[in-house]
Amino acid sequence: MPAFGRLQLRGAAHDLARLRSWLLLCGILLFGMALGALLCRGTAGLPQSGVALLVDEFRARRSDQSFWLTFASSFEALFVLFLILFLSGVSAAGVAAVPLVLLFRGAGIGLVMGYFYAAHAFRGFLYVLVMILPNAFLSTLAFLVLGRESMRLSLRIFRVFRPDAPGESIWPGFRLYCIRSGLILILLCVSALLDSVLAVAFGSKFVL
Repeated sequence: MPAFGRLQLRGAAHDLARLRSWLLLCGILLFGMALGALLCRGTAGLPQSGVALLVDEFRARRSDQSFWLTFASSFEALFVLFLILFLSGVSAAGVAAVPLVLLFRGAGIGLVMGYFYAAHAFRGFLYVLVMILPNAFLSTLAFLVLGRESMRLSLRIFRVFRPDAPGESIWPGFRLYCIRSGLILILLCVSALLDSVLAVAFGSKFVL
């Protein structure tokens, strides 16, 4: 086979592997969202349920908070997941933690969105659309990218430390991982800022 043909096949196989990893992570996230939505079933008629109390307290607190306090609390929640995913990437066993983090993230989003829709119908849908979805979409996209990068580096570290592994340095990949993680952290910061702007601008205008 000509060299050009081999390069084409190699590139196609690489693209297929990337697509499979994206589909896997997105599938785990969507499964988590569906699981969270199922978990909130029945809480609409139970105003004293744990989900109802937690979500309503969260909404009430955000409507009274200042811009920077909202930003700090939003960014803190995002940074915890960022740190877990980042540390998973520098561990040979961290590849197993990434799907769990995305599953947890999806379940949290599904639980909150499902509760607002189940408890408040159309008004809850509008609240989710304006107050939750923009931040959730942007930050979740960042976590998907970081999760994929984390799994790639974790698998590379695992291969390097195998007894039969060829001599290979992980430092170039680690430097690139740190750069990309820094960009993702900036994106999460933007997501928290967006969340704060929406909370201050529209938080007091929703009556549920």
